[in-house]
Amino acid sequence: MIHIILCSDQVDPIPVLKRYRDRFSDGEICVSACKTEQELSEVLGRAGRQRAAEQESFFTVTTRMGRSSIPISDIVYCRSGQHSFQIYLADGTVVSSRTTRCSFPTSVAPLLETGFFLHCERSVVVNLRFVKMIQANGILLYDGTLLPYPQTRRKRCPVPSGFAVGGAGETL
Repeated sequence: MIHIILCSDQVDPIPVLKRYRDRFSDGEICVSACKTEQELSEVLGRAGRQRAAEQESFFTVTTRMGRSSIPISDIVYCRSGQHSFQIYLADGTVVSSRTTRCSFPTSVAPLLETGFFLHCERSVVVNLRFVKMIQANGILLYDGTLLPYPQTRRKRCPVPSGFAVGGAGETL
């Protein structure tokens, strides 16, 4: 994958690129138009998270049938309830975890670390790739599911930068 970095003449990309060189192999560079060093750092950070997510592409969960590895790209959202959680997949399948003694955020931390998931409600984590738009009453998925996204959570866990705002809600 080859990308190009476009910087203004006020930003020297070399110091920033040196900080991120261990995350990219030869020939891999990040794409974006950056006006400040902070913007460049954010773009490179996102690219590094995306690369890590592509390399670590399975989420392992313990179910009643044993351990199961689920492709992260197939997970639409996860919802916790009564000491376990359910994983809703793109094909309509629902995988239920065994009773867990750790918190929901701890259980889904590997998903949140990819940068593609949003902790939109105390007991719900959603894959941003399946979000159609954010409305006043919640997050609308492409399949028509409406997930809660309260105002208090929007302040603590905002949608990552880089998503456009349009129409009646924030279109992703």
